[in-house]
Amino acid sequence: MLVRAGDTEVEIAGTEIAVGWRGSVVLRGGLRVAPCCRAAQVSARAVGDVIRLEALVEPEPTAAVTSAWLDFSWVAHGAPDLRAWVPHLRPAADDVIADHAFRSPVAAVENEAVRVMLLPDVDLLTSARALPAALDLDCADRAAPRLAYGLCASRPHGHTYFHREPGAGTLERLRFALHIALEPAAPESLIASAARWVWRLVGAPRAPRARTQALPFAAHAIAAYEAAFRDEWIDLRGGILQTGGPIHYVGGGTATFFQAWFNALRSAIGLALLGKRLGHTEYLARARRVAALADAMPPGALLPTFYDHEQRRWWGVGDDLIFAWMMRDRDALRFYHLPDMCETAKWMLAWNGLVEPRPSFVARVRQLARFLASVQADDGSIPSYFDQRTLQPGPRLRSVAQAAVAGPILLAGNESGAVARLADFLCREVVPTGRYFDYETFLSCSYKSFDFSDPHTRIPPQNTLSMAWTAECLLKAGHSAAGTPDQRAAWLTAARRALDQLCLYQQVWEPPFLSYRAFGGFGVMNTDGEWSDARQALFGLLLIDAYRVFAEPEYLARGVAALRAAFALQAIPENRNICPTIYDGACPNWPRTASWDFRWDRSPSEMQKLPAGKSVENYGHGGYDSPGVRSGFDWGEGSAAACAMIATERCGDVFIDQASGRVVGIDGVNAVAEGDAFRIEDLVGRSRDLRLHVDDGASGTSRRDQYVQTGARVRPGTC
Repeated sequence: MLVRAGDTEVEIAGTEIAVGWRGSVVLRGGLRVAPCCRAAQVSARAVGDVIRLEALVEPEPTAAVTSAWLDFSWVAHGAPDLRAWVPHLRPAADDVIADHAFRSPVAAVENEAVRVMLLPDVDLLTSARALPAALDLDCADRAAPRLAYGLCASRPHGHTYFHREPGAGTLERLRFALHIALEPAAPESLIASAARWVWRLVGAPRAPRARTQALPFAAHAIAAYEAAFRDEWIDLRGGILQTGGPIHYVGGGTATFFQAWFNALRSAIGLALLGKRLGHTEYLARARRVAALADAMPPGALLPTFYDHEQRRWWGVGDDLIFAWMMRDRDALRFYHLPDMCETAKWMLAWNGLVEPRPSFVARVRQLARFLASVQADDGSIPSYFDQRTLQPGPRLRSVAQAAVAGPILLAGNESGAVARLADFLCREVVPTGRYFDYETFLSCSYKSFDFSDPHTRIPPQNTLSMAWTAECLLKAGHSAAGTPDQRAAWLTAARRALDQLCLYQQVWEPPFLSYRAFGGFGVMNTDGEWSDARQALFGLLLIDAYRVFAEPEYLARGVAALRAAFALQAIPENRNICPTIYDGACPNWPRTASWDFRWDRSPSEMQKLPAGKSVENYGHGGYDSPGVRSGFDWGEGSAAACAMIATERCGDVFIDQASGRVVGIDGVNAVAEGDAFRIEDLVGRSRDLRLHVDDGASGTSRRDQYVQTGARVRPGTC
């Protein structure tokens, strides 16, 4: 059998397969079944510009099949220079890339001439999964690297990788398929091409019918805030200042955090915006108390990480274990931390711009910017840790991607030279190498040494926080006065590449092995198991910003999906059909006094009930179909609500791009094309007034005060 699609051809002889490009064989392999089978068959057909391969396996009546792979070796010239992408790492010899890591199910390999993408058929996987699916990439033998997709039982180990499970098999008939796409290796990067293909084939068809948002954003936010006020909020009314904020439980005490994950000021911005929108004066008053607490940080250029309400003091962080704050050890928590400081400074700027002017915040940000510019390394990076006593840089995590978090702060402080040097560092040392290293990559629950490597995929460990910081820094630098026109063009190109790398961690389908609606959420890294992590709301804002820079509709659709997904894990009755396992509150470490010594594989029936309105941090953290932990208000429903309020403040409930004629529903609505207009389709069962935000690209102006009802028809040219 010979099948062609454009310049791609697949030749099948029995169960042997050759994949060619413009007359030359690139991959050679076939269907491999273990330990044996009664019958096996491979077929192929063209589907547009890709070829779909399908495998059928009939087990012996008395011999279970433990694995069946469409297994290929790279045979094209130039194998030693291969570049590759897979969704997860597999550092041990018997590891695989289990379908638990298939947030964006695509594997890609290229040399200097040709690029190959394997895209598992997730429609078939959803309906026919007698064994779990897996990808495999093994470049340990550089002369004959392997790339495979198939069905293979596996089990999580460590935190979190996946061992083959040779003892687990099935007597059921096996059926699985993948799409193969080949194209020239240039000009678009491998990462960008993989992101485009997986969105086109998997994500885009699912986006309009995804249902991860149960209520309007404001209703989700009200449920979140009222739950926090009950038992995760503190108001301090003594002394000159009235301060307060959301509290996090630390070593038996309570603290308010201004950290990269848990950031009370970010949460307060959402609370303030909703309070102003609804006329809730108490919401705005509570938000101002958080701002007052941030203003009460000790004077100086640098910003601490959390305020201890029992000991009435500010703390820093440790530089070798994130959770050192649990013990409140004075010797360990002696560092200022770059991501914590810069994230807090970023939200200070956001408060000043979105909520109300606060000159003290602007002054503090400029002071921090001057300090960071003064300690910039020769290579353009910024150190990650500073000793609180001497302000000298610490030794850990120097010259790494998380330095990008300083970019927006340097810009706000008019440190354009430092911005240019930092952006050049990212373009030189981070984006082309894929070394998206930050504190969470090595020092969180997926703890690993700083020299960790995967000899099989040859892909570095990566974390999505530093991808987002890199993209944001380069986006803003590219639209600033820093550098030369050529530099700014290079920064924007690199920003897009970092964004596309981030997109490959977005969930573009809803797996049958996870008991909730997963579309649109984000994972954390390629060495851990989280789905729908709390960072997804932040990435939603970034992707919407990216749309406004690049006018790429995919980024806008992805950003909206991320914002909606941010509420899928909230414990409210309306989420019964979105996340049945936790809508009534199942969580492995609630109540807050429970030990963190829990099992990642607990079933919801074994868990405590999380009070209504609160959220878990993520889902499937340890590689099982199980809700994640409750880590706190600020890294869950608080961050989701803040980003949703910011997004709708900037873009409305319905966003209209007048220049392109594009209409996009954001808050619980879709805009469905009907002739020359768009019908506003309700997704949450709430008829309500919707604010239209109209961007007029011709004049650069926006008109924000137009309203329509759900169900209305909107014509972009008349708005």
